[in-house]
Order: sequence, then structure tokens, then C-alpha cells
Amino acid sequence: MARRERKKQEVSLFPFLDILACVIGNLILIITAVVLEQVDTKPMAEVVDREAKLEQVAEQE
Repeated sequence: MARRERKKQEVSLFPFLDILACVIGNLILIITAVVLEQVDTKPMAEVVDREAKLEQVAEQE
């Protein structure tokens, strides 16, 4: 008698890769948001003070 061939149970990696891609995408968005927040943290008070000083210098000349 011939033996039956055993069916190989294959593991599908698609769900794992799908979740991994989503996690990587979310991390990229979070890192981008944090970096943009850090770049734009120049206080407006410094900008206003600098412009006021420049105006005073321009008036004195």
C-alpha cells in the first residue's frame, strides 16, 4: 500500500508583514511630528525683541 502524502502546513507571513508595515508607518509619522515640533519651537518673544532692536538701530541712524 502506498502512503498518503502529508499536507505541509505552510505559514503565511502576510499578516505579520502587514502589521509590521503599519507599525513602521505609524512610527515614521510620530517621529516626523516630533521633529517638526522641535524645529518650530523658536519663541516668538525672541523674534519680537530682535525686530524691536533692529527698528531702534534703524531709527538711530
